Amino acid sequence: MPLGTHVLSRFGRVLARTLSARSAPAPALDEAAVAAGVVASTTALICVVDLQGRVLSANPALLDLTGYEPRDIVGRLIFDTLVIPEDLVPAQASLRQAALVGTAGQVEADWLDRHGGRLRIHMHSSVLRDQDGEPRAVAYVGTDVTQQRQLQTELRERAETDALTGLRNRAAMLSALQTALLPSPAHRGDQVGLLFCDLDGFKKVNDRHGHLVGDALLIDVGRRLLALTRPPQVVSRLGGDEFLILTPAATPTSITQLSDAIERDMRRPFRTRHGAITIGVSVGAALGHVGDDPTQLIEQADRHMYGVKTTARARTLRAV
Repeated sequence: MPLGTHVLSRFGRVLARTLSARSAPAPALDEAAVAAGVVASTTALICVVDLQGRVLSANPALLDLTGYEPRDIVGRLIFDTLVIPEDLVPAQASLRQAALVGTAGQVEADWLDRHGGRLRIHMHSSVLRDQDGEPRAVAYVGTDVTQQRQLQTELRERAETDALTGLRNRAAMLSALQTALLPSPAHRGDQVGLLFCDLDGFKKVNDRHGHLVGDALLIDVGRRLLALTRPPQVVSRLGGDEFLILTPAATPTSITQLSDAIERDMRRPFRTRHGAITIGVSVGAALGHVGDDPTQLIEQADRHMYGVKTTARARTLRAV
């Protein structure tokens, strides 16, 4: 008996016994037909592959979702159709493991549709055996969770994004800072740089020109800071007119150069609906090491920033 027929027949026998136990006597069920009907009508995505990864069958729900015709996928390797390129090696290893030990499990991964689009699939996989108990194929039963994952990503982005500027917010910066301060063999001995930027003269802008102009100015400040940095650096708005910049693998020289560049760039006039506006910025710096407390590093940069601001005010008063 072919493997597919054997699997459907076995599934049909189980379902037939269940139906018989719950209902009055009825004509005998065609077990294979019942199993085939369930597979054809379910919304679950079902794909059966042999131990080399060649697709033996794909149910209508899977075909509808991916846009494939049966001739496009049945008989071809799953690695050439559904599996995304970056998952090729782990997918092949998982199939070999299933063939070797005779068990499989559940996993969540991206599948490709016919046009190259990506679908997030949560799937359970089971090893199918022949009449002698030998592993012969693996059945993947999946659920499309693409929309759920996209929604989760959007919600997470909203939770980590400053609503006004689109920069990372305080919570996101704390998370990034915690990660940067974790021990890592690749960055052993590296210092983590943090800049605390506080705008000078921003309150006067708000008082004179209104909050709409002030908000527009904060957005432009964020854009300028982003233009001065590159990943893996992280720019965030702490709140009000305060901004933080995280610089992994920093040195005293690199952090000083960035601080100087920010001060120069912020002195350039900002174009607003009320004309050109000039402000300044006080920048405090701190260098941390693996294992340091993120909050204390922020406080250290904050104290340095206030020292810079106080010194600048003192110079201004002496000049007057």
